[in-house]
Amino acid sequence: MKVTENEKRYENPHRNISFDIIRFLAIFFVMYNHRETYSFFSHLPYMSVGYILTLCATALCKCGAPLFFMVSGALILHKKESFSRILKHRVLRIVTVMLVLCMLTKVMYPNAGNPI
Repeated sequence: MKVTENEKRYENPHRNISFDIIRFLAIFFVMYNHRETYSFFSHLPYMSVGYILTLCATALCKCGAPLFFMVSGALILHKKESFSRILKHRVLRIVTVMLVLCMLTKVMYPNAGNPI
């Protein structure tokens, strides 16, 4: 049975899962930032403990995207890949996911972006 490159990556005995945990937290932080902010604050009295904790969590989660890119960049920093391989594998994969999500968004919210 042939082992694919993707399977080799996850079977690496030297893989440090702490980077995966940090990336997972960063993704969670980004998702937290994209929630509807008003719904979290609307029921809390101004300057209450819950309000301040929610405000602190929101401020902490602002580091999600930079954290994700820093960890991902540090992990691929020492890889020796040609520019064509990077373009073919990484950029193509990202653009494909973006296009699928854009089409899905247009189907789910057909009037998004149109003036009222």
